[in-house]
Amino acid sequence: MSRYSESQINYARTRVRHFAREWYSEIPTKLHNSSRDFGEDGAPAFTADFRNYLDESLTSKRREARPRGPHDTYSPRRRVTDAFRTLRSRAPKEFDAMNCLVVIDRVGLHADPEGAAIERQFADGLSATAERFNRRAERRGEDHHYTPDDVLSLVISAVHKLDLWSG
Repeated sequence: MSRYSESQINYARTRVRHFAREWYSEIPTKLHNSSRDFGEDGAPAFTADFRNYLDESLTSKRREARPRGPHDTYSPRRRVTDAFRTLRSRAPKEFDAMNCLVVIDRVGLHADPEGAAIERQFADGLSATAERFNRRAERRGEDHHYTPDDVLSLVISAVHKLDLWSG
């Protein structure tokens, strides 16, 4: 029995799904076109996704080099990764929980938003993260046992911070 209301759990589940989609949204899955297109230099042509990925990287590097101000706009993925960096430095245990759910387990990334699959993935992700934390505590000789509800507490706190920092 969880100490959180169903609406809090649903909000955390929805936001974990959102952060997972943003985290993986701009990483290209293919480097080259499957057709036999060649560039001017004779090398295989890049896919449009990969070209956009390179362009975004160059744009963000140029943006970092100049003074920041209200005129700057970051891509959603960039805001999420920056928020995760801030979370890692300010709340490492919450970062570990979110990292396990979003990056390692990819909770909600391939689930139907209306179906029960996301609920099952979220619950399984909480259990898997609790097991990871317990194995790590055991290796370190710590006497703490994590439950999925403990991980849920960390996730709910992390979601609120990530919402704040990712704008």
